Amino acid sequence: MKKMKVIILLINVLPLLLVVGCTAAPPDDIATQPDNATERGDDNMNETKIQTMIDGLLSGELTDEEFIILFEDLTGEEGRQLYEDLRIQLGDEEYNRLLDRLIGDPPPLTDEQLEAQRIRMEEHRRTNVAYVISGNFTPAADNIDLQTIERLVFIYSVDVLGYSFVLDRMYGRVYYNPETSFFDMLEFLPYSAEFKEDDLTRFIQVIEESGLRDWEEYYDGIIDEYAVGGGRGWMIGMLFSDGTMLRRGGGGMFWTDVASSPDQFAILTDFIKTIGAEVQLRHNAETDSGN
Repeated sequence: MKKMKVIILLINVLPLLLVVGCTAAPPDDIATQPDNATERGDDNMNETKIQTMIDGLLSGELTDEEFIILFEDLTGEEGRQLYEDLRIQLGDEEYNRLLDRLIGDPPPLTDEQLEAQRIRMEEHRRTNVAYVISGNFTPAADNIDLQTIERLVFIYSVDVLGYSFVLDRMYGRVYYNPETSFFDMLEFLPYSAEFKEDDLTRFIQVIEESGLRDWEEYYDGIIDEYAVGGGRGWMIGMLFSDGTMLRRGGGGMFWTDVASSPDQFAILTDFIKTIGAEVQLRHNAETDSGN
């Protein structure tokens, strides 16, 4: 069953790949439209994630089964891009051999291979938190107990800049990056500190005060495709102990609202900046005490 999505996607994507080299350039009016900066940031993160999967598969760091498991979390567009990149990097002959291998039944793993796979996947799950705000998920119940939050991820993009925050109760750390919304791998966030239960208590209070659970899943702000300049966008995801998630987000241009209630949204962003500054101080204190 884990290979079903791979097979279904291949049925849809192979005809597209055959004609990709013959596709005409877009009309001038489309090709010259200003890019949305938030979309560019998302594209860069997607390209990094896709290339990391390709590198892992081709180097042997990822087994075919691990690759397919990670593939399950990709969107349809990401999956199509991944296979197109594979075809370009490998060439048609090697690419076709790889597809035969992925679709075929792999030999069973030894106990040692299974254990090594478990360790790698656990480390990947510990360090990569992208799944909390992207990919398939089971929505949390409306009345879910916020005390059961295991992980919380927030990103805010302003053109190519922004900031990001991660509360990781599961592994006992909090993280903050005041300069960019890039967040996939926790080691790329420059500031981290030991998680405190008060971090979660205060965040729950902010969730309740802002009414975040009642916000629409994604708020589409005004996008002026002819305006010069980038945009801004944000996303928040919460993983609960039962495996369900709550996600909210929004986007728009610099000067437009990116949430249905700017005042309520400010309660959330003001707190994240506040606790982010605290994480920086705690990080420095922990670093100094370790020297």
